[in-house]
Amino acid sequence: MQGQSGMSSCTDCAAGSYAETSGKTACTQCAAGKQAGPGLASCSTCANGKIPNAQQSSCVDCGAGKVAVTGDAVCTTCLKGAIAASAGLSACTDCAAGTIQPANAQSECTDCGTGQFQATAGGTACTQCAAGKISAQLLGSAACNTCGRDGAVPNAAQGACEDCVAGSVALEGADSCTDCGAGKIAATAALGACTDCPIGTFVGAPGVAAVTTTTTTTTTTTTTAAPTTTTTDRKSVV
Repeated sequence: MQGQSGMSSCTDCAAGSYAETSGKTACTQCAAGKQAGPGLASCSTCANGKIPNAQQSSCVDCGAGKVAVTGDAVCTTCLKGAIAASAGLSACTDCAAGTIQPANAQSECTDCGTGQFQATAGGTACTQCAAGKISAQLLGSAACNTCGRDGAVPNAAQGACEDCVAGSVALEGADSCTDCGAGKIAATAALGACTDCPIGTFVGAPGVAAVTTTTTTTTTTTTTAAPTTTTTDRKSVV
């Protein structure tokens, strides 16, 4: 450009501005979302994942957790449930099922913990497994399952199943074992139903694994008769 009379040379437009035709007396600032080096006739947009720097003199990457497409003037923050794992990306990615992200502008998703699940992608919070179910895997589960058999229930953390002990039982899907009542037993661990005590046996208290045999005792009494003494009166004749 030529800004003053009597000048012998022209001055380059500063970075971030341009002069698209000859004979200009001033440079034009690049529009938002565009950049230019010094002495250029036009401004240009940045590639995906980049925006112009503050001086609009070059392009810079959006940081992790933010994205941009060609022509953007600022980076866009990834919202909850989605991430940008590295710098220079053009789109956010939803967290996969079984993982979550409860905050904005993040680069990593977090696995759901033991006993929890997230069924869909893009989740922001995990859900506790319902009673009687465990998370399908220790971390990052997309669903919860029952133990899949009688005689087993979820442990306290709902991350694995444990067998009912002898004397107690559970059907599939139960959240706890139940003691067998009086008159019934569960002879071994991991059973789904109690068994009645057979004839001649009993159980007087709940939660028992074995029966007690009924024993009958017979007592015989012997009576001994005492000897009998006979006295004969004798009369004297005088």
